[in-house]
Amino acid sequence: MDTLDKIITAVSSGELEKLKELIEKHSEMVNNANSDGSTPLTVALISDKIDETEFLLSRNADKKTCMKDGKTAIEWAKEQDNNNAAFFLIAWDYLDRLYEATAIWKKHKIKESYCDVCLGIVKQEESTMLTVDEVFTVDDYASKVVEQVKKQEPALIKNKTDDEIKQVMKEQIKKAAPTGRYIVCEDCIDKYFSQVVFGKNKDKVFEIVARMYEENS
Repeated sequence: MDTLDKIITAVSSGELEKLKELIEKHSEMVNNANSDGSTPLTVALISDKIDETEFLLSRNADKKTCMKDGKTAIEWAKEQDNNNAAFFLIAWDYLDRLYEATAIWKKHKIKESYCDVCLGIVKQEESTMLTVDEVFTVDDYASKVVEQVKKQEPALIKNKTDDEIKQVMKEQIKKAAPTGRYIVCEDCIDKYFSQVVFGKNKDKVFEIVARMYEENS
């Protein structure tokens, strides 16, 4: 059995201390895939090993590594109904969003801004950063934007399909947004983007987020 197989076996069998020992010695293998295309993180997720998932993420396991169905790990996690390791991955991703938001607000010296969806005033602690591509995956919001453009900029979208209009808007927003991100308030997250950020189990994800905050306080 080679080293990667030993790492993956330790993950699937829940041997956390053995996993830690192997990764400490072979940190370069944390994102390696075996002949089946499985990585340590994908095995931890499928096996619902929350402690192993947490450890691998702390050692820079890639949240966007591909599962066997072609979805990224984070995309797969958001579709799960009863998998604590998946909920942990989403919680980790959510905290990464908050850290990124803090860095962006500091970098651009933003004191107060506006939600890019409802245009209401939003403060840093009340905002979440989404990518433009994420925003336009939500049909309710994307359709609303398309209808607004049709009314306000008919010349811009003449003879274009709705999908082509979405692409034009995405490109314009990416060029115009100084942060390269959408700043979205909590109300608009709940209204439009809860699935994008939290998947199907927001309450479970928040339970894990609260526990992580307690452990680090």
